[in-house]
Amino acid sequence: MGEPCEEKRQDAPNVLVCRYSAQAVEFFLTDGAVTSMHAHRMGRPFLTDPKPDFGIFRGRFDAGASFNMLMAPVQEVLGKPKAVHKVTAPNKYGTVETHDYPNFTLEYDKVDADRVVLGGVVLSAPTSKRPSGAHPAAAKQAPAKPPAASKL
Repeated sequence: MGEPCEEKRQDAPNVLVCRYSAQAVEFFLTDGAVTSMHAHRMGRPFLTDPKPDFGIFRGRFDAGASFNMLMAPVQEVLGKPKAVHKVTAPNKYGTVETHDYPNFTLEYDKVDADRVVLGGVVLSAPTSKRPSGAHPAAAKQAPAKPPAASKL
């Protein structure tokens, strides 16, 4: 990123999380190597006190998907997910469903009474290259379960 972590925390003895609010991204490093990345839609909470929100993720998605898209249009461009998981536990992002694809997991947030949008994407390093004991991305931050590889 070219700048120090805005927020840095140790999630496990060998797992460091480096977070950037303005860029709307978190990196999970295991034994110094990036093992996963979690990107967020603008407006998801970054911290609770003080309460800044995530800013704008400047990366791009293959096939034209983007944050704040509804589920149906995302599936039109990316195809059907290999698995869908309902999220019933309350969480800080309002995530109500996650969709697993071969190389990533999408998180859908309920942003108002009748609108659920793409709110987060979890990319993970391939399992064969992941150091032993690697921490799944965002396990403590959001309900997504990251899959094995990272290309969106």
